[in-house]
Amino acid sequence: MSLAPADALRDPARLGRVLALGLPNGVSSLLAGCAGSFSNRLLVLTVGFGAAFAVACLIGHDALLRLFLSDPEALALGRSLLPWLLLGSPLFGVYYLGVNFLQASGRAAATTVLSALRQGALLLPALYLLHALLGLPGLAAARAVADMLGAAIAALLFAAWRGLTWRY
Repeated sequence: MSLAPADALRDPARLGRVLALGLPNGVSSLLAGCAGSFSNRLLVLTVGFGAAFAVACLIGHDALLRLFLSDPEALALGRSLLPWLLLGSPLFGVYYLGVNFLQASGRAAATTVLSALRQGALLLPALYLLHALLGLPGLAAARAVADMLGAAIAALLFAAWRGLTWRY
C-alpha cells in the first residue's frame, strides 16, 4: 500500500478534531471577557460532544471511511486504526478549552508550555513507545495518549489557577 491511502486515513479523525475545536475556540472570546466565571456546563458540553462524535464515527465507520478511501487494503487498515484515532476525541476539546482559558486569563507562558508538552514531550515518546509495543496501531494510539495526557494537564493547570469551585 502506498503512503497516500495511509495519510488519507487521518482525514476522518481530522474531521472530528475540527468539530471538537469549534466549541472551545468558539467561546474563547467569551472566556476572555469573563474568565473568572467559567461554568462546568461548558466542560460537560465539550466532553459530551466529543464522546457523541466518536460514537457516531464508530457506528458509521464504514460510510465515513469510504468518503476518504476506496482501496480495500486501506479500508481494512482504517477499520483497525479508526477506534484508536477516535479514543482521545472526548477529551480533545478539554485540552483546547484549558488552553483558551489560560490564554484568556493572561497565562501565555503556561499555554506555551502546555502546547509544547502535548506536541513534543508527550507525543514523541508515546509514538516510539507505543509503536514498539503495538506496531502500527501504536502510532494511532500515541495521538490519543498525548491528547488525554494533555487534557489532564490542562485540567490540572486550570484547577490550579481557577480554583476547585465549579459552577453549573
